[in-house]
Amino acid sequence: MQLLVVEDDISLNNSIRRFLVNTMQADVVQAHSLDAANETIKNQAQKLDLVITDIGLADGTGFDVMDTLRTHQPDASVVVITGHNSTEEILMAMRRGAIDFLIKPFELNDLVTAIWRSSNAHSNAEVKPSYPKALTSDTRGNTSGNWKKSTRTSLLETIQAS
Repeated sequence: MQLLVVEDDISLNNSIRRFLVNTMQADVVQAHSLDAANETIKNQAQKLDLVITDIGLADGTGFDVMDTLRTHQPDASVVVITGHNSTEEILMAMRRGAIDFLIKPFELNDLVTAIWRSSNAHSNAEVKPSYPKALTSDTRGNTSGNWKKSTRTSLLETIQAS
């Protein structure tokens, strides 16, 4: 699996990379800025399967990363990470095609769940989840973020209404 991690916090980026390499034997490319992410997406010889991107980057946003990705590697899945528990940001990410999102601080095992969801959606287009299904809980009743059920329900209703 070819992954790109876009996170301007170098320590967090390195932690994510180490975890993914050690636990999933993933091939991980790192970018610490929007410019570096855009260059990687445009020039990556091997097709990216998944991009994990922070929303808040020093020189742009994860939404900018998603725009570049859709132009140059439209089949790649996206998992968004953010330090803000903003319904507006999460809605925008999901509308732009993010498969999942994680709110910092998050457990690295939650990242594995998000990657699993993404790889299932990526491997079989017929079962690719719609936005509401992408926010449903896993078999243990957990979501990717530490959301209360009422918040999740409210967000799902907002997405379905739009």
